[in-house]
Amino acid sequence: MAIVLLAALLIELVNFFVLCGFPIDVGYPPNTPWYIQLIGLQWLALHLVGLFSLSWFERIFGCSQLNIVMGCKQVDTVVLFAGGYLTTVLLAFAATYDFQHIRLRRNLATRSVSAR
Repeated sequence: MAIVLLAALLIELVNFFVLCGFPIDVGYPPNTPWYIQLIGLQWLALHLVGLFSLSWFERIFGCSQLNIVMGCKQVDTVVLFAGGYLTTVLLAFAATYDFQHIRLRRNLATRSVSAR
């Protein structure tokens, strides 16, 4: 489990701070390469929890006032990073569990065939 947590942290650090910066880009020009669009889609999928909860956290920290310009950047960064990290942990844990389950089933099937 510790390896999954550490791997998810490394993946999220690269994903959040290297592949997609802050603020979020709202669209791509028509001639954008397919791999850049793919990176954007996976970033959006991993940070969807954070994106949906941004307005709630901004209301809690008082960022919804009109006199605060870009005052929520730290709150938004933490919420998006935490949401992406939690999603990455869940996906990494599910992938690890599934891989171990498939390997165990294959080993049991091999043993039952060789025992006959």
